Amino acid sequence: MFAFPAEILTEIGSHLDPSSQRTARLTSRALNAALEPLVLRLFPLNVHLLSKSGALELMADIVAGRSNWPRYAKTLQVLRRWDPKQGMAPEDEDVVKAKAAMLAQVLERMSGMRSIYWCIRDRDFVWMHTAVQGALMSFPMLENLDVQIMKPEILAVNIAAIRNLKTLTVTAYPTLYSEEVTSIEKQAAMVVAQSPGLVSLHLMHRDYDCVWTSLPADIPLTTLHTDSVTPGLLRYLASHSGMTDVDLYVHANSAAAANALAATFFAAVLPRHAPTLVSLAFRSSYESHWSIGPQSIDVFRDLHLPRLTHLNVTVNKADLVDAAAEHNAVAMALNLIPRLPALKMLQIGYSSSEGTRRARCGNPRLMHGRTMRDAISTAVADFRTETDAGFAGVELRAWGSPSGVYELAPVPSASDGEAGPAWGFVARPLTPEQEAIAKQVAPAVFLC
Repeated sequence: MFAFPAEILTEIGSHLDPSSQRTARLTSRALNAALEPLVLRLFPLNVHLLSKSGALELMADIVAGRSNWPRYAKTLQVLRRWDPKQGMAPEDEDVVKAKAAMLAQVLERMSGMRSIYWCIRDRDFVWMHTAVQGALMSFPMLENLDVQIMKPEILAVNIAAIRNLKTLTVTAYPTLYSEEVTSIEKQAAMVVAQSPGLVSLHLMHRDYDCVWTSLPADIPLTTLHTDSVTPGLLRYLASHSGMTDVDLYVHANSAAAANALAATFFAAVLPRHAPTLVSLAFRSSYESHWSIGPQSIDVFRDLHLPRLTHLNVTVNKADLVDAAAEHNAVAMALNLIPRLPALKMLQIGYSSSEGTRRARCGNPRLMHGRTMRDAISTAVADFRTETDAGFAGVELRAWGSPSGVYELAPVPSASDGEAGPAWGFVARPLTPEQEAIAKQVAPAVFLC
């Protein structure tokens, strides 16, 4: 095997998990040389690695050119990883300064980076994040940026000068941090404006209307995930075309505001992108017309969604609990399946009730959730179809199944005694691994 060309050995190694790759590198020089580009593609940064006794020496080797990491590194991964039982042992101030200076030099040499996954949260080394911030403009080939700002107080993030991205993800929790000179929302708008080839955009937990109102009309955007759904976003989507992956989670100040946005979405946005959509998810934090029900079902029945493989929706209590059979929202959603020829997965969930919007106690939300879970599982169990045509092969994710998944199977006929074969969705059993996890998870308890 070691006589194989390096390209063949590299291809073989690409099918091994990282641990096996590291082991294989120890067996021969040929395998080590072939697997090195794979192993060194990822450059990880975290408290655990930077706290090791050999961290400074490793960084010195990289800076001195004694390591091939700068040659092969394509992804920078900055995650929190440390042992909470051990805590963060204090280091000598001079050692910390030396590591910080050396890390800055290391990152400057990683000019081939194409992707950055950067998570900023508590109990991290501030100097680690400062070094990453300072090196952002050292990556001229950067195409994919994923920034998660879980602890804004640690660092005043500045990504505004980055350009020519293909994918941008910003998850930034709200903050009163006064040193945020330019808000992350405005920075995201700048990055988008400077990235004419942007195809994927994920923006969460802030008001990104400044992005939506300045989106260039000619960017080839095909993927959009956000919980900042505004009239500006819907206007952009109504004027754009070619979206393949849309995930919208609506936070509105009232049901009326959410319903107004939903009316625009179903009338002007969804028909525009129906021919190209592969994955679609739309939900709202509180019950509204962003759901499957009488207010939206006719739109879906009239649309042709030839490429849609994944659909994630919610149903409202009024359209499910005590609803007439012809208005049962779960049955409506399930009966859409034959109309979606490429569908592989349908997910049905629920939103919080409007009555819990300003509730100070968790019990109303808990009771609503219990009612909805029971109603969804009952509606799925009661669903019947005379044929598996159009339903077979579709995975249903909904409440009631221990595994969270249902599959189509022959079932007894409906309780009214109708003759003939019937099909329905039955729960997929738990795997042994899932059973072990389920035994360890305690039920949640909400108290006022």
